[in-house]
Amino acid sequence: MLQEETNYRNPLNIRYIHAQTSNKDAEGPAQLLLKTARWISNNNNISRKDIRNNIELNIKLSVKFIQWIYNHKTQNWGKVFTYYNTGYYNRSINKYARNITM
Repeated sequence: MLQEETNYRNPLNIRYIHAQTSNKDAEGPAQLLLKTARWISNNNNISRKDIRNNIELNIKLSVKFIQWIYNHKTQNWGKVFTYYNTGYYNRSINKYARNITM
């Protein structure tokens, strides 16, 4: 997923920049939205800087969100990652999700 979100390759990739922001305001290595981070953590004190620069927090909350999608929306991994990518449930699996689940 990180490769698809922010072009992460491996721990030895010295050119990788984890503190990225998308054109949709998603932050950090797993491209998590601030409102999603606050909601899934039940913590309104989390800042953009926190999820952009705290890699452990970003990954932890992203995994928690993925688990929530799986448990509450769909138990199909392709649809889970389509939801993660688009922010809404979709009956079809998009290219992003196909790249991750293959």
